[in-house]
Amino acid sequence: MKNLVFRALFDNEEIPIDLLKLADPEEQMIRKYIDHSRIFLAELEGFVVGSIVLVDHSSDLIEIKNLAVDIEFQKQKIGTFLLENAINFAKDSGYHEIQIGTGNSSIQQFYLYQKKGFEFSHIKKDWFTNNYQKPIFENGIQCKHLVVFTKDL
Repeated sequence: MKNLVFRALFDNEEIPIDLLKLADPEEQMIRKYIDHSRIFLAELEGFVVGSIVLVDHSSDLIEIKNLAVDIEFQKQKIGTFLLENAINFAKDSGYHEIQIGTGNSSIQQFYLYQKKGFEFSHIKKDWFTNNYQKPIFENGIQCKHLVVFTKDL
């Protein structure tokens, strides 16, 4: 998409919680990782249309904790744009592996992550049912398990 910009969230800029909640519906879960994260935005003509949140686990491993695109801008390859830029950031920063987790019901995400070179790593059974207060449904499927994908950089 022409004129799409990838940039870090400025220090004095408000965290786009409503946008992040599109990918992680419970704000209390976002608050658990947001303070020790790096937040990047996709901007189109000065408007934030997507975000991606990265968390360092070690000098070798970085994790994508949240990848969200504004509802009005979905299916326009903005998620792919954010994912590609996050991978490039991780490579340029010297990480050797990048990881992302998603729900067992996230069919489109499975496709995107594998298309971008991520491979299935493991499943954390009942992770969503044990950590979220309300059941999550996506694509007519209850989201119960966290499916983790990794990519060597």
